[in-house]
Amino acid sequence: VRVQSVHLVLQRVQIVWHRVVLLDPTTLAQLGAFGEQGAAPGQFEYPTGVAGDDQLRLLAVADSQNHRVQLFEPGGVFVRVIGGQGCAPGLFNRPCGVAIGASIGLVVAEDTGRRLQLLTLSGEPRQVLRVPGAGCLWGVTLLPSSDALLAMELFGRRCHHLRLSRPPPARP
Repeated sequence: VRVQSVHLVLQRVQIVWHRVVLLDPTTLAQLGAFGEQGAAPGQFEYPTGVAGDDQLRLLAVADSQNHRVQLFEPGGVFVRVIGGQGCAPGLFNRPCGVAIGASIGLVVAEDTGRRLQLLTLSGEPRQVLRVPGAGCLWGVTLLPSSDALLAMELFGRRCHHLRLSRPPPARP
């Protein structure tokens, strides 16, 4: 399958979410699908978020019940697992939302962790952001300016606008 531009959706199969489906953006015809239920690399337990980079070279899938993010090539070829269950930076408690930005890297919103994490695409933690007063963070999207993001709550019905500050350049 040659993938140029696709919409990404999660397919529900008998109440169990475990696949990523690639759709044609014009006709919504299915172009492909990958994944199955399980804990091995390339398998999912309730994937809840998916994002692609600007050039659609890499797809990130929030694999919430496996407490990890998995990266794939657009056709579904497995690249790597990021994270695992835990509270330390780089580990997750039910990641539900993901976003990828060229200058930011990977942004992960955690449901029960109630935080956002910024990581490199190789999985190295860069920053943990606690959103004051936030409940279960379910989704995240980077704004076009790439210096701000929106984090969405599931039950609080709120959307948090966060501006990311860049550290000052190192002095010689």
